[in-house]
Amino acid sequence: MSEPDDGWFEEEVPLGRGLIFELWRVKRRASARPFAVLALTLLMSGAVLYKVAAKVPPKIARVVIAVSEGSLASGRERMPARELGEYVAGVLLPNDALLALIKEKDLFPLRAKQGDVWAINELRDLVEITVYRNYFLYQYYEDDRRTARIELAVTNANGALAFDLARRMAQIILETEQSLEAIDAATLNEQSQAVYDRAAAELADREKAVATRTQEVLALARDPATDPGQLALAQNQLQKLEAETQEARIQLGLMAENRQRDQNQSASMAAGLGLQLEVVSERAPDASDPGRNYRIAVIGLLLFGMLLPVAAIAIAVFDPRIHDTEDVTRLGFTNLGHVPAFAGDRIGSLRARGIRRRRLASY
Repeated sequence: MSEPDDGWFEEEVPLGRGLIFELWRVKRRASARPFAVLALTLLMSGAVLYKVAAKVPPKIARVVIAVSEGSLASGRERMPARELGEYVAGVLLPNDALLALIKEKDLFPLRAKQGDVWAINELRDLVEITVYRNYFLYQYYEDDRRTARIELAVTNANGALAFDLARRMAQIILETEQSLEAIDAATLNEQSQAVYDRAAAELADREKAVATRTQEVLALARDPATDPGQLALAQNQLQKLEAETQEARIQLGLMAENRQRDQNQSASMAAGLGLQLEVVSERAPDASDPGRNYRIAVIGLLLFGMLLPVAAIAIAVFDPRIHDTEDVTRLGFTNLGHVPAFAGDRIGSLRARGIRRRRLASY
């Protein structure tokens, strides 16, 4: 036996039409109190706009470093071409130098609690390294020196501090590169000299072996009891040893030329003539922001437009007063009609008797 159906589902208003009716109802209720809607909209917009205007915009200081090959460069570069940005951030900005800068400027008060590693990472987050015009990616030519540009952009709420940090970090990059050039120059010179000394020692050992072998061959030649085959074998071994010694002399001569070339290269690197880094541009952040007032005005207009419907919905939803016959119907009362206006209808009314507006149920 089926349960009786009272037809409530068929009497329900479709969802789309119900939403439209509800929006129109909210609009009518909000239109009844336009000044309250405008006041609430202005209050919310002003609060959000105050937060936006009170926030200090970050300042960006920029320093550009030019990287170029010096007059004595020969195309040999220690700096990676494609990973130039990573090289600058990871090698030319060492952690110990950054930590010294943090301590000098007394940055990040939480460093005592969070640790030095945290402070160094925070400082690195303030810096953005950009590499452009990187001609090290192209082939080396004798008459066309390769160059690149490295830009350091430091962001901070304090413009003067951002500019000072950018300049100091650029100086750290230059000093680190110079020290690495000196270290590389000394290493190159030591390695070249060590290779030459080892080859010279091997040549000296070969020459001693040739001299010893020559004396042995002469002794065999003077001995009448020497077998001719044995003498011929000893002479062949001596000739082979002399040929190897002559080839070692030639190789030593080439190593001497390479050593001289490496010494010249190391001297040029030590003198800064192999790879040059220099600051070519410094730009401090602007003290004033001429377009800030315009942006704040645009944000204010956008906030007013977005918050106006929100304020209207809030006023309409939380307003307990009766404004039209639909409000009476929603309360469950039967709407029998209304008395039309007539002359003298306000005589003796609550308003005429001094009752304040907020106590009137019809407003």
